[in-house]
Amino acid sequence: MTTDFVDPDGDVTTEWSSTAGGHYTEIDDGQRQPATGAPLNEADYIHQLGQAGNKDDEFNMGTIADVDEVTAIKVWIFVESDLAASGSQVDGDINLGGAQGAKTIFLSTDAKGWYSVEWTGLTGSQADLDALKVKLSFVETDGHEIFVYAMYAEITFTEVAKTRVRVEMLGSC
Repeated sequence: MTTDFVDPDGDVTTEWSSTAGGHYTEIDDGQRQPATGAPLNEADYIHQLGQAGNKDDEFNMGTIADVDEVTAIKVWIFVESDLAASGSQVDGDINLGGAQGAKTIFLSTDAKGWYSVEWTGLTGSQADLDALKVKLSFVETDGHEIFVYAMYAEITFTEVAKTRVRVEMLGSC
């Protein structure tokens, strides 16, 4: 098994708020967990203030070449809430040849930092990985705000088998 990383590289749905135009550009910092402290640029983020209803931001993701089968995906976010007593949360879902089912990544009672959720037992192809999407859902239970500063996906996969060819040159007779 091999592990590599992909970052957001496009917006699909943008229901959260952001500090600029493209939401994916706010969270594609390229920083990886377990880096300590704040992401490189804490001035860029997506955020959602509690209000009636849930809100989704969905992102196209980069890809990795020469993948035979994707077996697991772990989504990482660097996140904080404006109030530790808040009851809001962030759920994640991946679309790898179809939605894999939402899972809670962050509860607003958690401390600021890196959080992840993982989907295992996957059988995704290269085409599935090329079309990978990650959705972050703000699940509202009160009126507090959540900030996401960075997000990426850790991909576990098998590589395409490479064939070696041996060429021998024969001399002329």
